[in-house]
Amino acid sequence: MKKSVCFTIFAMFLLFAFAALPMSAEAAGMKTMTGKVIGVDQGGKGISISSMAGGKEIVAGAIVDDSTQVTVKGKKAGLMDIKEGDTVTLVYTLEKGDLYAKKVMKK
Repeated sequence: MKKSVCFTIFAMFLLFAFAALPMSAEAAGMKTMTGKVIGVDQGGKGISISSMAGGKEIVAGAIVDDSTQVTVKGKKAGLMDIKEGDTVTLVYTLEKGDLYAKKVMKK
């Protein structure tokens, strides 16, 4: 009886310990893409990037909103600091059929 109670308590401890670990971007439903900026819509708050994968061009356009974190060289920036031709990493989610930029990072 004592062993089963101890095992149950230990199992619960492990469950809570792993549940408290921060989730990775992929586990949280976020995807990452690095590519060249092909367009920035300052007024409409959008960004489009192009990347090559398997010899094919992949284009992604994402909505940029007030919660999007934009950084340039690790420092907080704005969408106006991102220009066509820049290489950026885009972290985004798919919500209701649209891509939403969570982070736009220019090195």
